[in-house]
Amino acid sequence: MNRRRLLRGAAALPALALLASGCGAIRRAGAEDDIPGSAEEILDAVDLPRPEFSVQLDAGPIRGDEQWSKTIAFTADATRIEDWVDAAFDGGIPSRAQADDEEPATRLGQGVQKKGDRVASGTHGPHAYVVVVGQQDRPTVHVGVRREGR
Repeated sequence: MNRRRLLRGAAALPALALLASGCGAIRRAGAEDDIPGSAEEILDAVDLPRPEFSVQLDAGPIRGDEQWSKTIAFTADATRIEDWVDAAFDGGIPSRAQADDEEPATRLGQGVQKKGDRVASGTHGPHAYVVVVGQQDRPTVHVGVRREGR
């Protein structure tokens, strides 16, 4: 009887060790990633100001060697959006898209950026961003932010 218990215990040991090592790896990866959780933290990562109105935050597509990717969207009247653009970019965003650009389509999805929308992109440390400002009376701003180096 003792021999059977010993054999059962010995057989379960490798499975338990495998389970424990897998859980440890998951915990360590999460701690190292240091993924920002709020819109404010994400905008901070690329040195863009947080708007003073409601924002929507979603997970964005992960591509290549990216560690994480997030998208932020917000809508307000044109004056308030312009105030945010002026605070975020010296000289505003004068460039207008002539057609669908590849980067906004890749980051934000097809059809988000349209001809005539204002588009800006850049990097801040290991983070990259793309900003699309719509043309409506109540423009929607889309911001795609990602961190390289998975």
